Amino acid sequence: MRRAMWTVPVAVGWLVGCHPAAVTPTSTAPRPSLAPEMRRLAFYVGEWQCRGVATDDDGSQHVYESLRITVAPVLDGSWLEVRVFENGVPATSELKGYDRHARRYRHVWAAGEGQSGSYSSAGWVGNRMVFDADHPPSGRRERAIFTMLSDTRYSHRSEVDAGGGYRVDFEKTCRKRS
Repeated sequence: MRRAMWTVPVAVGWLVGCHPAAVTPTSTAPRPSLAPEMRRLAFYVGEWQCRGVATDDDGSQHVYESLRITVAPVLDGSWLEVRVFENGVPATSELKGYDRHARRYRHVWAAGEGQSGSYSSAGWVGNRMVFDADHPPSGRRERAIFTMLSDTRYSHRSEVDAGGGYRVDFEKTCRKRS
């Protein structure tokens, strides 16, 4: 069965609104400042253009030429709203944030057909964060690696392990547009 790109966290989101009308903010209220734990992710705020490749269990690949990602602080600044568009069509809605009580970074996502997931990370190690799936399918491990390449570039790689070691099932590299 083909695994759609958006079933793999980008990083990684909650259902915040995949409807096209939700793409444009309806309020002119200023965005909140980032919470202290989120300031290292300040570079991530903005609009990104990405290319990616998904690899299915059978080895077949799908290239994503036109992924656009928008990132903005929400709520009290402890979350970033991440929206992923494939060829201009909403693909996922996600939140990346910091849980002060658990002292862990969270990444939650949602896609069409009711798909969703959540990941957590202990935090930055150098220029990357490794997020492990909170509830992977039985007999499977999943992780997403978010890497800051520069202030205007980042990469995201999703890996799965069904018992034979981790293999990449999706990866993308993004350049900042604004």
